[in-house]
Amino acid sequence: MRPAILFLASYFKSTAIVEQAHDLGYAAVLLSREELRERPWPQLEGALFLPQLDQPEVTVQAAGVLARDWNIRFVFPLDEEDVEGAARIREHLCLAGPGLTVAHNFRDKLTMRARARQGRLCVPEFVHLFNRAQIEHFTQKVSPDWVLKPRSKAGTKGIQKISSGPELAQALEELGDQSGFYLVEKEVEGDVFHLDSVVFRGQPRFVQAHRYGTPPFEICNSGGVFSTQSLDSQDADLPELLDFNSRVIQCLQLVEGITHIEFIRCPQSGRLFFLEAAARVGGANIDILVQETTGINLWREWIRVEAAAAESKDYQLAECRRRHGGMLTCLTKMEHPDMSPYDAPEVKWKLNQPYLAGMVIVSEHKSKVDELMRRYQDQLLGLVAH
Repeated sequence: MRPAILFLASYFKSTAIVEQAHDLGYAAVLLSREELRERPWPQLEGALFLPQLDQPEVTVQAAGVLARDWNIRFVFPLDEEDVEGAARIREHLCLAGPGLTVAHNFRDKLTMRARARQGRLCVPEFVHLFNRAQIEHFTQKVSPDWVLKPRSKAGTKGIQKISSGPELAQALEELGDQSGFYLVEKEVEGDVFHLDSVVFRGQPRFVQAHRYGTPPFEICNSGGVFSTQSLDSQDADLPELLDFNSRVIQCLQLVEGITHIEFIRCPQSGRLFFLEAAARVGGANIDILVQETTGINLWREWIRVEAAAAESKDYQLAECRRRHGGMLTCLTKMEHPDMSPYDAPEVKWKLNQPYLAGMVIVSEHKSKVDELMRRYQDQLLGLVAH
């Protein structure tokens, strides 16, 4: 029977990994939500649509139903919110890949901070929200501003900036008994980096490092143009970032897979802090930026490392090149923004979705990427929805 890959999708996201499954000889089987049935999925050999994917027992049972007819070898989540669901299914079907403990390490912001601290990595001062005395101790010891974060939501969802003790008390009162699903940490300002890696046998076999322009949290709250740009091989921050990246992967116990890990450099102290980690391909079309600058398709490599591990074979990274690149993205005032003015030959990809504008810029020369990033960011500001 032809081997199959089960894709778990709470949202319609990138379908590149489904296409890669076909290219590598696997049947593609989908478990998703009913309202996504009519979305333009690539060719699927099998599919099952449920009202929701938020009931673990129902989702696991549905995966078992699909396994009756398909030789499922691997399970891949298409969204951050599906990471733990995919882990449950792997454990239920006795499949290779991260189980619930590792998935939880990468999903729960409190757990990942605690594990990073145990591994002697710098993290912003933080406190869980279980014990009133410990919260009081934190607010007396650590000066505002603070950030209130949900422990398991993706990206910047639900994050609040807190400027005083009374403001925090009010926020906790509103959360009530749900406060235990949040944490509070010291806000650290500075350059924010993200490193996107292919991991095999616990070690990064490929890493691409980037520096955000305006951090995602600021974009979500204040608007503007989201940007990120690859780091030059001679960048002074790169050696420490690569070391921290490897140490986080070890602390969070990922053996094979893909990671998207964020760090921040505090300009006052010069210290590098660990912020977040995800065991998946980064969102916001970062996979396209990586592919255009390096030739590495993270979705394809994800399947390849899992398959190599399951078959006890070595893994060889696909051919890789290194070019300079950057990405710009914004919400727009018009449904179909005119992208024709962004016509430099270095523009290798344009975003084509309603009320969004964006592009990937790639060149052999960092100075050219810098120039186009500045110019096109200024032009995009005229399209931004306020």
